[in-house]
Amino acid sequence: ARAGEEATIEGMEAGADDYLVKPFSSKELLSRVNSNIKISRHRCESEKNLRNLFKQAPIAICILKEPSFVIELANERVLELWGKSYDEVINKPTLEVFPELISQGFDKILDNVYNKGESFVANELGIDLVRHGKLETVYLNFVYDPLLDSEGKTCGIVAVGVDVTDMVKARKLVEENAEELKSKNEELIKINADLDNFIYTASHDLKAPMSNIEGLLSTMRESLQMEHEKLSEDTEFIIQLMEGSITRFKNTIQDLTEITKVQKIEEEDVKEINFKEVLE
Repeated sequence: ARAGEEATIEGMEAGADDYLVKPFSSKELLSRVNSNIKISRHRCESEKNLRNLFKQAPIAICILKEPSFVIELANERVLELWGKSYDEVINKPTLEVFPELISQGFDKILDNVYNKGESFVANELGIDLVRHGKLETVYLNFVYDPLLDSEGKTCGIVAVGVDVTDMVKARKLVEENAEELKSKNEELIKINADLDNFIYTASHDLKAPMSNIEGLLSTMRESLQMEHEKLSEDTEFIIQLMEGSITRFKNTIQDLTEITKVQKIEEEDVKEINFKEVLE
């Protein structure tokens, strides 16, 4: 019994899935063989289903095997993201297919995930990729996870990612527009401040001269009336035109002063808005 137990342990350690110790019957052997065939078929079917699941997944998935990171599996989404065909990448080392990744430090990232078993997670990371023969910058949310074998040892890397290029570019455009709007608004505030200063100065500097002109015109009317008792129609018409012009000018100064007051009241209720916070 002891010899049979030791033989079983030795066979299992050698990599056998099952082990028979002599003597055994033909029925027992046939039963064990059939059982192992079923287990093998089940494993193959499970692996096939898993690969089909990866291929049909709505996100980019690929499997890189062994230290050279050979691309063993790549679904449609990752091929679209890479801008390459299946034949261009399958069973080829990752850094041979994408040599531009080396200068961006991905050789070290992959080595670290494989050798240390540590996952690598990136959010909105900008990556330069040669897609359809043209170097482009794409933004990705992705994770590299170590792929473990049945003994818990790293045998490859599973990469899962999402292309967020359109979202990142749209946000950057909004942020740029927000900065431009802020700059224009600051410029407008400065122009308004200069205009307010001009109106204030003009209204105060012109009030006294206009009052003097109005006083002189009134004195001239009185003097002419004393000399001629009654002003001629032409003289009366001219004086009325001058008085009307003075009144309109005084009203204009008053209106400008009121505009300045209204602007100052409205500026007190103005609040600064952070466009980036609003969008988030």
